[in-house]
Amino acid sequence: MLFRKAVLFIHGFSASYYENEYFINTLQRYPELDVYTFTLPGHETPIMRKVKYESWIAKSEEELKKLLDDYHTIYLVGHSMGGVIASYLASKYKSRIKKLVLIAPAFEYGSFHQNKKDIQDFFERENRKGVVGYDTLFSKILTVPITRIIEFTKLVRRYKHCIHEVQCPVLLLQGNIDNVVPFSSSVYAYDALMGQKYFTVLRDVRHQVFISEKKELITNYIYTFLKSERKFEKQKKDIL
Repeated sequence: MLFRKAVLFIHGFSASYYENEYFINTLQRYPELDVYTFTLPGHETPIMRKVKYESWIAKSEEELKKLLDDYHTIYLVGHSMGGVIASYLASKYKSRIKKLVLIAPAFEYGSFHQNKKDIQDFFERENRKGVVGYDTLFSKILTVPITRIIEFTKLVRRYKHCIHEVQCPVLLLQGNIDNVVPFSSSVYAYDALMGQKYFTVLRDVRHQVFISEKKELITNYIYTFLKSERKFEKQKKDIL
C-alpha cells in the first residue's frame, strides 16, 4: 500500500461510536485514505466494565502496529483521552507518524467554568426550549464507575508529558464552549509542542464536535490538513 495513507482514530473516555460516526464515515469516502478505528477495552457496553488504563494504551499500540508494515504514511487522530493516547504513540513512533490531529485533548479535564455557566444559563432562561443537554464531566461521574474514572486520571497523569516529545506536524482543535475538557488543555498542548503546530478554535462548539452543527465543516477542515499543510503554514491560529 505504498501510495495509500492510513488514518487511525482513537476515541475518548466513555465515548461511543455514534459520537464519531460522521467523521469516520466521511473520511472513508476519500479514495487515498484507509481509515481505521477500534473500541477501547471496557467501552464495548453502555456501562463500562472493569478495566485498567494500561489496557487502553496496549490496545491502541496494538492497532497502530497492525498498520506499520503496510503503510508508509500514517496519521493519528485522537479525541479527548484518545488525544493523550495518540500523543504518546506519536512520541514513541516519531519516524512513522506523519501528522497528528488532537481534538479537545484531555491533558486537563473538568470544564468547571463552562459547567457553571451552563447551569446559570439554564435556570436564568425563561424559555428553555432548545437548550443544549447538560452533558458534562458530572454526567460521566453519574454513569461511569468511579474506579474507571480513576484509571482515566492515571493515564493522563502518566502520559501527559509525551506531548513535549511529538515531532510531526500537529493540528489542535477545541470548541470554545467545551463542557468536558477545559480550553486551557489545548493551550497547554500548543505551548508544549516544539515542531509545526496549528491551533483552531471551534466557535460555539462543545465537546462532542462530530455531532455538532459544524461537524461537516470540521471534518473537511481536518481532511484539508491531512491532505496538505500549505493552507495552514501562514496562519498558525484560526477560528471556525
